[in-house]
Amino acid sequence: MKPPWKHSTSLVAGGIVAGLLWGCAPAAQIPPQPILAETGTQGATAAIPAVDGRLQKTFDEALSRMKAKQFHEAAKRLEAIAREGQAVPGVQLNLGIAYLQLGEHSRAEQALRQALALDGGKSITYNQLGILLRRRGQFQQAREAYQKALTLEPGYPLAHLNLGILCDLYLQNRGCALSHYRAYQRLSAVADPQVELWIEDLQRQEYDQSSTEALQ
Repeated sequence: MKPPWKHSTSLVAGGIVAGLLWGCAPAAQIPPQPILAETGTQGATAAIPAVDGRLQKTFDEALSRMKAKQFHEAAKRLEAIAREGQAVPGVQLNLGIAYLQLGEHSRAEQALRQALALDGGKSITYNQLGILLRRRGQFQQAREAYQKALTLEPGYPLAHLNLGILCDLYLQNRGCALSHYRAYQRLSAVADPQVELWIEDLQRQEYDQSSTEALQ
């Protein structure tokens, strides 16, 4: 049986938008609450090539809305930039995040895949794609997306955590879950006590199973 904290409906946001230039790794975020679904709604900033700075201002406003979790308002501003024909990965990534938070899964996937096409594949984008696929119930595809994120950036804590949660709650793969929970703890600046409880629970399940098998 899963411990009660794993049945919480709380979602943990790993920071709405990372205040970083596109291409830099986002800072790891420590989940402050119990987790059920994947974490990490981080996006990335990017300079918009506009001489008058008009589109950059719009993009900055969109990021502010993302940080305030005003995803509808953020999406409207990002869509305005996209209509200008600006092919910027950060715009599509943040659009994908906004659509995902609004439950517009088809539009989210389109934006995220466009971001991947523009940037050649970034770990943060594959992490967001994994979240989307998990929410759609496409668990094996979600696993592949997280694994791609980790291939690109083996030290990406949120991808390890998300893959651990996927393996634990949805794929029922204790070995996979333990491996990625431990990696998340090792890579985080401060070990998360909640994740440590999950590790202990999985270790206890493995011990109970081995003890039962020994008695048979």
